[in-house]
Amino acid sequence: MSPQPPSLSPDLQRLKDEGYGIHFREGHLMVSVPYVNANREIKWGYLVSTLELAGDQIQRPDIHVAWFIGETPSDIPCDSNGEKLMRLIHQETPYDLGNGIVASCGFSQMPDSGQRDYHDYFEKMSTYVGMLQAEAQDIDSSISYRDYPPIESDEEGSVFRYQDTATTRARIGAVTDKIRNQKVAIVGLGGSGSYVLDAVAKTPVAEIHIYDDDMLLTHNAFRSPGAAKLEHLMQGRSKFYIIKQLTMRCISMSLRILNVLHLITHRHLLYMISFLLR
Repeated sequence: MSPQPPSLSPDLQRLKDEGYGIHFREGHLMVSVPYVNANREIKWGYLVSTLELAGDQIQRPDIHVAWFIGETPSDIPCDSNGEKLMRLIHQETPYDLGNGIVASCGFSQMPDSGQRDYHDYFEKMSTYVGMLQAEAQDIDSSISYRDYPPIESDEEGSVFRYQDTATTRARIGAVTDKIRNQKVAIVGLGGSGSYVLDAVAKTPVAEIHIYDDDMLLTHNAFRSPGAAKLEHLMQGRSKFYIIKQLTMRCISMSLRILNVLHLITHRHLLYMISFLLR
């Protein structure tokens, strides 16, 4: 089950209403755009921007930089003469944004207002689209951003209740991908293990297996993230039960499986080794 897509803010609704091809993918806004390649051919690619969110509510863009994905990984947008748009490009090498999103290059264009950042996503994305489209229209005046090709839907599941914008904001998507869908075992939910769980639960791993059979006592509650309920402490609930509830309530969806084996024996150690080697 994937997190709900962000609610369309007035600026994104305006993009949609005016015919821009927009969709969302892993904390990014993607907009279809016509461009000119080095052979003076008109192709279609994507402009990519990080999304600044508060829950599912879209905020003002936090940065003026955008990324570009061409028809091929080596495609760099050009002017109508087939020369690279160096006035727009600030990074010419590919950049891995994570989750299969690899940009051909990066753009840096300040708003016409002279401000460092754009007022909203309509101003930001329409500015970049307009610059690329203008070069395409010099070759074929009938080209319009409204004629974008069908957009492939992104149906891949997510373990999060809401969009992970921390990864996109820090631009560590390629690093996060290294643990995507992996299995992690944590031995002990004490003052260290509980914080390890809290951190790992905010990554896209597929499974987290917990090895701890202790009860969560009052002193444990002061050594763990979150706040255990008083009634759970009085009931003598296990660390696994209480910390799992805190973790699942925060970010993790049902795709994340927390498991428990009570006493760690030689057999369990062999199991853990085989589990990690799968």
